[in-house]
Amino acid sequence: VYHGDAVTNVRPRKGYKDGNEYIVVGKKKKSINQNNADIQVVIAISSLTYPGALVKANSELVENQPDVLPVKRDSLTLRIDLPGMTNQDNKNVVKNATKSNVNNAVNTLVERWNEKYAQAYPNVSEKIDYDDEMAYSESQLIAKFCTAFKAVNNSLNVNFGAISEGKM
Repeated sequence: VYHGDAVTNVRPRKGYKDGNEYIVVGKKKKSINQNNADIQVVIAISSLTYPGALVKANSELVENQPDVLPVKRDSLTLRIDLPGMTNQDNKNVVKNATKSNVNNAVNTLVERWNEKYAQAYPNVSEKIDYDDEMAYSESQLIAKFCTAFKAVNNSLNVNFGAISEGKM
C-alpha cells in the first residue's frame, strides 16, 4: 500500500518571468483523504466536466481548462446534508454522470427537502467556509477568481496600477 510522500519542508513561493508578467507560484500541502477535497475546477466546461469527474493535475488544470481522464463513468451517489433528511432520502444515484444529470440530481434532492422537511426547519443555519488573503494586484485576484474577476473589478472601481506605483 502506498501512503504518499512525506513533505517536511515546502518552499513557500517561487516566481519566474514570462514575457511582461512575473508569475508567483505558491505551494501548499493539501490532503484529499477527507470528504471535502480542496481541489476544484472553478468554471466547469459543461461538455467536459461534471461533479466527480477525474481530471489530470497539470498546467491545463491551472488554466481552468481541465483534461478529463477518458475513463468509463460509473454511477455517482450524491448525498445532501440538510436538516431532517436521513438514510435514503438524502441521496440520489446518478447512473450517467454528466454535468446536466448531476445538476438534475441535486435539484431533485433540494426539491425533496423543500416538499418534506423545509416547514419543520424554517431557520436553517448555513455552513460557511471562509478564506482571507491580501492581494496587491489585479493579476493576483484574476489568478484567484479566474477571469470572472474582470467583470467584478469594474464595479469595484479599484485602480491597481496606481496602488502598485504608490500613488494611492
